[in-house]
Amino acid sequence: MINKISIVLIFTFYSVVVFGQKEPVLIAQELLQEKGEVQFVFEVDDLADLQSVANIISIDKVDGNKVYAYANSEEFNSFLTFDYKYTIQQAAGYNFAEEDMATTIGEMVNWDKYPTYDLYLEMMLKFSTDYPTLCKLDTIGESEQGRYILAVKISDNVEKHEGEPEFFYSSTLHGDETTGYILMLRYIDFLLSNYATSDEVAALVNGMEIYISPNINPDGTYAGGNSTVSGATRSNSNSKDLNRNFPDPVDGIPSSVQKETQSIMNFMEKHNFVMSATFHDVYELVNFPWDAWISSDRKHADHDWFEKISRDYANFVQAEGPSGYFTQQDNGITHGGDWYVVHGGKQDYATYFRNCRDVTIELSSFKIISPDELNNYWNYHKDAITGYLMEANYGIQGLVTTSDGKKVKAKISIENHDLDNSLVYTDSVNGDYYRPIEPGTYTLTYEAKGYFTQTHSITVDAYKTTVIKNVELKSESSLVDNSHVNSFAIYPNPVNEYMNIEFQESVSNKTLSVYNSLGMELSRINVNSNTIKIETGSLPSGTYYIKVLGEPNIQPMKFIKN
Repeated sequence: MINKISIVLIFTFYSVVVFGQKEPVLIAQELLQEKGEVQFVFEVDDLADLQSVANIISIDKVDGNKVYAYANSEEFNSFLTFDYKYTIQQAAGYNFAEEDMATTIGEMVNWDKYPTYDLYLEMMLKFSTDYPTLCKLDTIGESEQGRYILAVKISDNVEKHEGEPEFFYSSTLHGDETTGYILMLRYIDFLLSNYATSDEVAALVNGMEIYISPNINPDGTYAGGNSTVSGATRSNSNSKDLNRNFPDPVDGIPSSVQKETQSIMNFMEKHNFVMSATFHDVYELVNFPWDAWISSDRKHADHDWFEKISRDYANFVQAEGPSGYFTQQDNGITHGGDWYVVHGGKQDYATYFRNCRDVTIELSSFKIISPDELNNYWNYHKDAITGYLMEANYGIQGLVTTSDGKKVKAKISIENHDLDNSLVYTDSVNGDYYRPIEPGTYTLTYEAKGYFTQTHSITVDAYKTTVIKNVELKSESSLVDNSHVNSFAIYPNPVNEYMNIEFQESVSNKTLSVYNSLGMELSRINVNSNTIKIETGSLPSGTYYIKVLGEPNIQPMKFIKN
C-alpha cells in the first residue's frame, strides 16, 4: 500500500524546518517520536466516505474535499492501510522569542503575551485573592503529567450555591489552540474588574454562577516545557485527542478515558449547567449539535434555537471583526455533523449526557497566533462571549417545590418536542430549572419520584424572553397496594384538579368508591376502561381512599390532597 502513497512535506504559518535528504517515512517517524503526533492532509472524493477513517484518526478540519488531520503512531499506521494519497504537514507555528512569554503579572497587563505555566497558576490564584467575594478558585483535576486543571467560579455570593443558572466556559481542549486560553483569562479579569462600574457585568455576576476554565489540556499547551507554548501539541501527553475521548451518543463510552477528560466529566456531573461552550482554533465559526449525526439524519430537538444563538454570536463577531472574518461554512455557523462527523467530543457529551446546551466556538484559522494579534481577537469576540453567556437566562425557568416548601429533583420534559435527552432537570439543592427554547407554545410535564405529575401549557413569545413558571408538586399517595397500578398522577387545570389512575388489569364495568378517612363514602364512579379520571378539585384537604368494588384482591388506595 505504501508505494501507492506520495508523501510531501508542507510547512506553513511562520517558520520552515529543513530535514535534508531523509526519507519521508523516516521524517514522519521522527515527528511522531518527538511530538507524539503527526499532522497530514488528504483528499476525499465524497465526504460520505470519510466516516470509516474518521473513527481512526483525529480530523482537525475539513475544507472542501481536503481533510486536515492528526494521528499518533498507532492511528497513523492504521491510516496507512487506506488507499489515500496524503501529504505530511508539520505546522511549525509562530517562531516564539523569549519576550513573547510573560513570567510576571505585570507583563500580562497589555494581554499581548502568553503566560508560562507557573504564571498561569499565579494569575488564577490572584483572581480569587483580589476578589474573594466574587471569585473562587477550584482545582477540578490534574493532567496526565500532574499539571493542574483549574476553573474559577464567579458570582456575587461565591461561597454559596444559589438558585441561579450555572454556566461553563472552557478552552484549549486541544493544547495548540491557544487563542481562547488568553481570551478566557482576560474575560475573567473583565468580569471581576468591571463588576463595580458596569451594570451589565453586575447583572451577569449577580444573577448567574459562571465557571471558566481557560486551559483544560495544559500538558498539550506546555509540551515544550512550562516556560513556553512553543512546541504545543493538539493531544495530551499520552498522544490522545481529548476531544475524541468523551462518552458519545453513538459510540458510547471510550475504552480508555484520559485523566483530563475524566476531570471535566466529574466537574460537569457536580453541576447542573444550563449552557456551556469550548473555544478552539482551526476555523472561524460556531459549531452546534450534533457532531455525531448529520442534520438530515438527526437534529437536536432545539435545532432552531441552536441555529439562532449561533447566528447571534456570528453576527456580534462580524460586526466587530474585519471583512471576511468568521464567515466560514454557513456564514460563520454550522451543524457539526454537516461539516464533518465527530465522535467522542465534549460538545455532544455535555448536550446528550449532561442535559446541557453546548457549542464549539472556532476562533481562528491559525493555531498559536502571534501575541500581537491577541488584542484584536479580544475585540472581535468580547461582546459575542457576553451575548452567548446571557442566553442561559432566557426561555422557561422557575422553581419546583413540594407542598411543604421543600426543593425537589424533578424531570421537566416537553410533549411532542423532546428527544435525545433534550429534557432538563431541576437543581437538586435549590429546585431551580432553566429551559432555553425558541418561541412557541409547549406542554411541559413536571415529574418527580413520590409526587403527582403535573402538566402545564406555557407560551414563549420571542427569543430573549424569560417566562417564569413555578410548580408545586403534591405528595403522591402512600398506596396500600400499588401492584395493580401503572400510574397514579394528579393534574391541575383551569377549573378543577383531577387524578388519573391507570390499572394494569382491566377494571371495565367496575365501580370505584371514593371515601374519606372516617370511612364515609363520598362518591361512586362507574368505569369502562383501565384509565380512570377522578375530579378532585372540590375535595377539601385530607386523606382519601379509592376502592374497586367487587375486587377483593385490589386493596384500597390511599391518596392525600394537600
